[in-house]
Amino acid sequence: MITMHLLVVLPRRSPVDRNIPNSVDLCVHDLVAASRHRDTTCILAEHVHDFFKEFETADVPPIFANHTALLAHHAARVARRRGADLIVVHQHFQIAARLARMLPKRVVFHAHGFYKRYSSGLLHSVRRGIRLRELNRLAGLVHVSEACCAHFACAWPEVSLPRAVVYNGFDFGQWTPTRPKQSEILCVGRCVPEKGILEAAQAVARVLAERPEWRARFSLSESERDPAYLQKVQGAITAAAVSDRVTIELNVPWRGIKDRCEQAAIALVPSRWREPFGRTALEAHAGGAALISSGSGGLREVSGPHALFVDPADIDGFANAIRRLIDDEDLRRSLSDGGAQYVRKRFSIEAVAAAYDAYLEEVWVKLSKRSKCRAD
Repeated sequence: MITMHLLVVLPRRSPVDRNIPNSVDLCVHDLVAASRHRDTTCILAEHVHDFFKEFETADVPPIFANHTALLAHHAARVARRRGADLIVVHQHFQIAARLARMLPKRVVFHAHGFYKRYSSGLLHSVRRGIRLRELNRLAGLVHVSEACCAHFACAWPEVSLPRAVVYNGFDFGQWTPTRPKQSEILCVGRCVPEKGILEAAQAVARVLAERPEWRARFSLSESERDPAYLQKVQGAITAAAVSDRVTIELNVPWRGIKDRCEQAAIALVPSRWREPFGRTALEAHAGGAALISSGSGGLREVSGPHALFVDPADIDGFANAIRRLIDDEDLRRSLSDGGAQYVRKRFSIEAVAAAYDAYLEEVWVKLSKRSKCRAD
């Protein structure tokens, strides 16, 4: 069995969300918890150590937190001090690039989004050339979906780094869908326009006006980024005179989101942008909710055939899909059971973490062989 020492570097955080675990934190937590290298992994992070208290962690001094160069130099010192074989940097490419300049071919970049594509033109060509050199200093790349991996391959065909797709895995042993389900429609997401929350609220308002036995719940985060948008969402509910049957709650902890997914009969993921993966869809399936999804980006990979897919701009389409699930209990149960079984087979944290470990071990073995050849 290979023993590796890993340093995992989390991305910089904005002041408004430093104390709330986000989707990257959840992904890292679950991957490290299930890794066979758990005891030799250190997580470098800021302001989220309570969430990672069961693991070895290293602190980011506040003076370094908002400066990419300082943070990268600090990470390099921590990596050398702890004898890290590989450094895995999540999401923040410039930290990975600066680290790889100091520790070439020892940095793996774990991207949680679609990788940057450059336009034509002289300036963009120069920038692309710089980025290409930065990419070639890395030891490997990780994508969170096949959609992201395919996008990268198309945008950067000349990059031959070892690549892997590593989904967000779940410990499904912690998830217990309730039966019978509550007559509730659930929408979870960041309260920003690209997530399609307003369109979902408008569709829900129409349906609830016709189905008085049903309720809805919007569990929203980051509402402080666009307070005017939150007011529009609230206004859509109020205008339809169904506010007594709609709950809008802000910044619910992950455990609370889990409970709501386990209880709701129907879930909505109306994202208008290309979702790199779609953790909210995975949570809905894990909780046993029947899902209506925009299917954008990686969302179709998460659901397979076990969701109703609607164009995110089609408010009538979302409303009709909600009506269909409310009125067809057999379809609702089929999507609920099928989705829950599908994600348990495909996104088990044990299987995902094992594949991730194997990929990192492969990268490290190749690195070790190259170093030995150079030494000889």
